[in-house]
Order: sequence, then C-alpha cells, then structure tokens
Amino acid sequence: NITDDYKNLSYLDKSENVATLTGYYKLFPKTSILLEYAYGDITYDNPTNSNSTYNQVRAGLKGELFNKLSGTIKFGYQERDYEDSAKKDFDGGVLYSSLIYDVSRRTQLEFNGKVGVTESSYTSNNYYDFYEFGLAAVHELTGKWKISLDMSYGENDYPVETTETITAKREDEIFAQKVGLDYQLNEWVGTKLEYQHKERASNHTAFDYKDNKIIFKIMAVF
Repeated sequence: NITDDYKNLSYLDKSENVATLTGYYKLFPKTSILLEYAYGDITYDNPTNSNSTYNQVRAGLKGELFNKLSGTIKFGYQERDYEDSAKKDFDGGVLYSSLIYDVSRRTQLEFNGKVGVTESSYTSNNYYDFYEFGLAAVHELTGKWKISLDMSYGENDYPVETTETITAKREDEIFAQKVGLDYQLNEWVGTKLEYQHKERASNHTAFDYKDNKIIFKIMAVF
C-alpha cells in the first residue's frame, strides 16, 4: 500500500494497493525462470482525478544467467484502465532488469533498465510512459577503499498534447551521474562520500531543471 497525503495539494491525495504473485522454476542450480502477475488499484480522495485498476504479467530469469553475469530480468505487458472514459487508458510493454557482471575480483559492472508507466498529475495527462537505462562501475582500490561511477539516461513521454511555450506532447529527457568514494572503517561500519548530478531537459522548457548534491553517508551492519 502506498498512500500520498499532500499538505497543500489535497486534490492529489491517493492510495495505491498492489498485490504480486511470483512463481519460480529452477532450470539450473543457480538459475530460475519466473512468471509474475500483479494487480493494482489507484483510488483518489478527490473525484476530480480518475481512479484506475491495472493488470500486469511478466516473465523472466533470475540468478546466474551467463558466466560472470548474474541478476534479474523481467519483461511483460500491463493494461491500465481508468474509470473516467475521457481519460486515456494504457496498454503496453514493461521491463525490469538488474544485472551484475564480474569483470575481475575487484571490479563489477552493473546494468539497470526499466520500461513502464507512472501515474501523473500534469494537466490532462493521467500517466506518462517512461524508460530508463543505467550503467555503473564499482572498483575496489584496496581492502577498505572503493570507487564507484554511475550514469543513467531516461525519457518520460506524455500521451496528450498540452500548451506551454509550444503546443506538443510533453517529452522529458533525464540525465543523471554519480561518483562515490567508500571507506570501510571496520567489519560493521562504512562511510561514503558521493556527488550526484541530475538534469531534466523538456521540450516544454518551463520544466527544465538541474540538481546537484554532495552526500555523506555512514552505514552500519547489525
């Protein structure tokens, strides 16, 4: 259950309930195939927005996929129906992938990808399609030091034309980069210093932004 409760925008308050059932069949000692079904419903407190339900089916693999390559990949189809007949329904492909490739004992590459749909509150667009792909590298410098680099690109596509500076279907491109340095103090406590940059470039330029963060983390294992 996900509940959104806005302080100043109460017309956006909503609740989303999702139930997922996944079955696995072991093909090999370290590899399984999977079949997954998910049902969700979205209910708004304010009738201005349309409630909806969706059904999603995905199939995929989990475990050791090839030599040195492990992770999860799932692909399938979602159908989302809105109660308000004036709202545009969605039906299309969905994808999730999280893969790790062991380049060497000290170096790993991580591949991530997502394709799907997200609920939207932007004018007459009740959802937007999105895809996002990322690549990260983690390298162990010594027994206590690690360095990481993460880059991703994504796009959000809105199905209904709107008028801002131009009249067009809104399309946002998302660029993100991270660089981090980890230091393991001992067996239980680690630290990380990270710089993050995120940028959105939209064909409706009013929605462009740049975000820069410097983050320091302390992580503990109990």
